[in-house]
Amino acid sequence: MRLQGHVQNGVVVPDGEWELAENTVVELIPVRDDAEVPLPEHCSKLLTETLRIANLPLASVVDGFSGCDHDTLLYGVP
Repeated sequence: MRLQGHVQNGVVVPDGEWELAENTVVELIPVRDDAEVPLPEHCSKLLTETLRIANLPLASVVDGFSGCDHDTLLYGVP
């Protein structure tokens, strides 16, 4: 079950009706908009590097290189 609410003056206020029995134990997990919260430096570096790798050109037969040629490129012709 997922229920939503918001914090108002330091108190969680339900959005809509929550039909929970008195003394029910609940776990609150804050939901945040990542655009508003800066990423930690190590996450920012990881994201930058991941995007750099994702934007590398794909190997293709069209440009004269295919994945099956990588051993020849690295080790030469036997």
